[in-house]
Amino acid sequence: MPKGLFIATMVASILVFVTGLILDIVNLTVTAQHYYLSSHWPLYVSLVLDVFLCIFFICASVTILLWKPENKGGTLLLAADIYVLACGFVSALSNIMSAIHFYEFSYVIPSILSVLQVAVGSMGIILRNRRVTAAKVISIVCFGLFAINNVTNAIVNIKAGNALLSIFSFVSVLFDALVIVVFLMMGDPEESKADKAGVLE
Repeated sequence: MPKGLFIATMVASILVFVTGLILDIVNLTVTAQHYYLSSHWPLYVSLVLDVFLCIFFICASVTILLWKPENKGGTLLLAADIYVLACGFVSALSNIMSAIHFYEFSYVIPSILSVLQVAVGSMGIILRNRRVTAAKVISIVCFGLFAINNVTNAIVNIKAGNALLSIFSFVSVLFDALVIVVFLMMGDPEESKADKAGVLE
Protein backbone atom coordinates (compact mmCIF):
# COMPACT_ATOMS: atom_id res chain seq x y z
CA MET A 1 0.00 0.00 0.00
CA PRO A 2 1.35 3.49 -0.86
CA LYS A 3 2.59 5.30 2.25
CA GLY A 4 0.79 8.49 1.23
CA LEU A 5 -2.54 6.66 1.07
CA PHE A 6 -2.05 5.28 4.56
CA ILE A 7 -1.28 8.75 5.95
CA ALA A 8 -4.22 10.27 4.05
CA THR A 9 -6.57 7.68 5.57
CA MET A 10 -5.38 8.40 9.10
CA VAL A 11 -5.58 12.19 8.65
CA ALA A 12 -9.04 11.90 7.08
CA SER A 13 -10.27 9.75 9.96
CA ILE A 14 -8.99 12.29 12.49
CA LEU A 15 -10.77 15.15 10.69
CA VAL A 16 -14.02 13.19 10.36
CA PHE A 17 -14.11 12.19 14.02
CA VAL A 18 -13.15 15.69 15.21
CA THR A 19 -16.05 17.07 13.16
CA GLY A 20 -18.33 14.40 14.61
CA LEU A 21 -17.18 15.28 18.13
CA ILE A 22 -17.96 18.97 17.58
CA LEU A 23 -21.42 18.14 16.20
CA ASP A 24 -22.15 15.79 19.10
CA ILE A 25 -21.27 18.50 21.60
CA VAL A 26 -23.46 21.00 19.73
CA ASN A 27 -26.34 18.49 19.62
CA LEU A 28 -25.90 17.77 23.33
CA THR A 29 -26.20 21.50 24.06
CA VAL A 30 -29.29 21.87 21.86
CA THR A 31 -30.87 18.77 23.41
CA ALA A 32 -30.34 20.18 26.90
CA GLN A 33 -32.23 23.32 25.87
CA HIS A 34 -35.26 21.50 24.46
CA TYR A 35 -35.61 18.19 26.31
CA TYR A 36 -35.78 17.28 29.97
CA LEU A 37 -33.22 14.73 31.13
CA SER A 38 -35.79 12.73 33.12
CA SER A 39 -38.09 12.12 30.16
CA HIS A 40 -35.55 11.93 27.34
CA TRP A 41 -32.53 10.35 29.01
CA PRO A 42 -31.85 7.89 26.11
CA LEU A 43 -31.08 10.90 23.88
CA TYR A 44 -28.51 12.17 26.37
CA VAL A 45 -26.95 8.73 26.83
CA SER A 46 -26.66 8.26 23.06
CA LEU A 47 -24.95 11.61 22.57
CA VAL A 48 -22.54 11.02 25.45
CA LEU A 49 -21.66 7.59 24.06
CA ASP A 50 -21.05 9.18 20.65
CA VAL A 51 -18.75 11.77 22.25
CA PHE A 52 -16.64 9.07 23.92
CA LEU A 53 -16.65 7.04 20.69
CA CYS A 54 -15.32 9.99 18.69
CA ILE A 55 -12.65 10.73 21.31
CA PHE A 56 -11.57 7.08 21.28
CA PHE A 57 -11.19 6.96 17.49
CA ILE A 58 -9.41 10.33 17.37
CA CYS A 59 -6.86 9.07 19.88
CA ALA A 60 -6.56 5.73 18.08
CA SER A 61 -6.05 7.40 14.68
CA VAL A 62 -3.40 9.76 16.08
CA THR A 63 -1.64 6.82 17.75
CA ILE A 64 -1.57 4.80 14.52
CA LEU A 65 -0.35 7.84 12.57
CA LEU A 66 2.53 8.44 14.99
CA TRP A 67 3.25 4.74 15.43
CA LYS A 68 3.83 4.10 11.71
CA PRO A 69 3.34 0.31 11.82
CA GLU A 70 5.19 -1.89 9.35
CA ASN A 71 2.09 -3.92 8.51
CA LYS A 72 -0.02 -0.94 7.45
CA GLY A 73 -2.70 -3.01 5.74
CA GLY A 74 -3.19 -5.31 8.71
CA THR A 75 -3.34 -2.34 11.09
CA LEU A 76 -5.98 -0.58 9.00
CA LEU A 77 -7.98 -3.78 8.73
CA LEU A 78 -7.97 -4.21 12.51
CA ALA A 79 -8.90 -0.54 12.98
CA ALA A 80 -11.79 -0.92 10.53
CA ASP A 81 -13.09 -4.03 12.31
CA ILE A 82 -12.94 -2.29 15.69
CA TYR A 83 -14.73 0.71 14.17
CA VAL A 84 -17.54 -1.49 12.84
CA LEU A 85 -17.80 -3.36 16.14
CA ALA A 86 -17.73 -0.25 18.37
CA CYS A 87 -20.18 1.74 16.26
CA GLY A 88 -22.52 -1.23 16.08
CA PHE A 89 -22.43 -1.69 19.84
CA VAL A 90 -23.10 1.99 20.57
CA SER A 91 -25.86 2.16 17.97
CA ALA A 92 -27.50 -1.04 19.26
CA LEU A 93 -27.42 0.19 22.85
CA SER A 94 -28.85 3.59 21.90
CA ASN A 95 -31.65 2.18 19.74
CA ILE A 96 -32.62 -0.52 22.23
CA MET A 97 -32.82 2.05 25.05
CA SER A 98 -34.91 4.37 22.86
CA ALA A 99 -37.23 1.55 21.73
CA ILE A 100 -37.90 0.51 25.33
CA HIS A 101 -38.26 4.02 26.73
CA PHE A 102 -40.29 5.67 23.94
CA TYR A 103 -42.20 2.53 22.89
CA GLU A 104 -41.57 3.31 19.21
CA PHE A 105 -41.25 0.57 16.61
CA SER A 106 -39.05 2.83 14.46
CA TYR A 107 -36.10 2.00 16.75
CA VAL A 108 -36.52 -1.76 16.45
CA ILE A 109 -35.18 -2.21 12.90
CA PRO A 110 -32.07 -0.05 13.54
CA SER A 111 -31.49 -2.08 16.71
CA ILE A 112 -31.54 -5.34 14.75
CA LEU A 113 -29.21 -3.92 12.10
CA SER A 114 -26.84 -2.68 14.80
CA VAL A 115 -26.70 -6.12 16.42
CA LEU A 116 -25.89 -7.60 13.00
CA GLN A 117 -23.18 -4.96 12.65
CA VAL A 118 -21.66 -6.11 15.96
CA ALA A 119 -21.72 -9.69 14.67
CA VAL A 120 -20.05 -8.70 11.41
CA GLY A 121 -17.39 -6.66 13.21
CA SER A 122 -16.63 -9.60 15.49
CA MET A 123 -16.40 -11.89 12.48
CA GLY A 124 -13.94 -9.52 10.81
CA ILE A 125 -11.68 -9.47 13.87
CA ILE A 126 -11.71 -13.28 14.07
CA LEU A 127 -10.98 -13.74 10.36
CA ARG A 128 -8.25 -11.08 10.33
CA ASN A 129 -5.67 -13.56 11.63
CA ARG A 130 -6.98 -16.52 9.64
CA ARG A 131 -8.44 -15.40 6.32
CA VAL A 132 -7.23 -11.90 5.52
CA THR A 133 -8.91 -11.72 2.12
CA ALA A 134 -12.30 -12.67 3.58
CA ALA A 135 -11.87 -10.09 6.35
CA LYS A 136 -11.03 -7.45 3.76
CA VAL A 137 -14.15 -8.25 1.72
CA ILE A 138 -16.28 -7.99 4.87
CA SER A 139 -14.81 -4.56 5.62
CA ILE A 140 -15.45 -3.35 2.06
CA VAL A 141 -19.09 -4.46 2.30
CA CYS A 142 -19.47 -2.78 5.71
CA PHE A 143 -18.09 0.55 4.56
CA GLY A 144 -20.18 0.32 1.40
CA LEU A 145 -23.26 0.02 3.62
CA PHE A 146 -21.99 2.93 5.74
CA ALA A 147 -21.73 5.04 2.58
CA ILE A 148 -25.29 4.19 1.53
CA ASN A 149 -26.54 4.96 5.04
CA ASN A 150 -24.71 8.30 5.09
CA VAL A 151 -26.17 9.25 1.71
CA THR A 152 -29.63 8.46 3.10
CA ASN A 153 -28.91 10.55 6.21
CA ALA A 154 -27.71 13.43 4.04
CA ILE A 155 -30.95 13.41 2.03
CA VAL A 156 -33.04 13.27 5.21
CA ASN A 157 -31.07 16.15 6.75
CA ILE A 158 -31.43 18.25 3.59
CA LYS A 159 -35.21 17.77 3.63
CA ALA A 160 -35.25 18.65 7.34
CA GLY A 161 -33.20 21.79 6.73
CA ASN A 162 -30.18 20.58 8.74
CA ALA A 163 -27.48 21.89 6.42
CA LEU A 164 -24.59 21.25 8.82
CA LEU A 165 -25.54 17.64 9.43
CA SER A 166 -26.12 17.04 5.73
CA ILE A 167 -22.62 18.35 4.94
CA PHE A 168 -21.14 16.06 7.59
CA SER A 169 -23.02 13.11 6.08
CA PHE A 170 -21.53 13.82 2.65
CA VAL A 171 -18.06 14.18 4.19
CA SER A 172 -18.58 10.80 5.85
CA VAL A 173 -19.49 9.33 2.46
CA LEU A 174 -16.17 10.56 1.05
CA PHE A 175 -14.35 9.02 4.00
CA ASP A 176 -16.16 5.70 3.50
CA ALA A 177 -15.22 5.79 -0.18
CA LEU A 178 -11.57 6.48 0.73
CA VAL A 179 -11.49 3.49 3.08
CA ILE A 180 -12.96 1.26 0.36
CA VAL A 181 -10.30 2.46 -2.11
CA VAL A 182 -7.59 1.72 0.44
CA PHE A 183 -8.87 -1.83 0.94
CA LEU A 184 -9.07 -2.38 -2.81
CA MET A 185 -5.46 -1.25 -3.22
CA MET A 186 -4.16 -3.55 -0.50
CA GLY A 187 -2.11 -6.43 -1.80
CA ASP A 188 -3.41 -9.87 -0.92
CA PRO A 189 -0.98 -12.23 0.81
CA GLU A 190 0.80 -14.43 -1.71
CA GLU A 191 1.22 -17.38 0.63
CA SER A 192 -1.19 -19.13 2.96
CA LYS A 193 1.31 -18.67 5.79
CA ALA A 194 1.18 -14.93 5.37
CA ASP A 195 -2.58 -15.09 5.12
CA LYS A 196 -2.79 -16.87 8.46
CA ALA A 197 -0.39 -14.37 9.99
CA GLY A 198 -2.65 -11.50 8.97
CA VAL A 199 -0.01 -9.74 6.90
CA LEU A 200 -1.59 -7.37 4.41
CA GLU A 201 0.51 -4.63 2.87
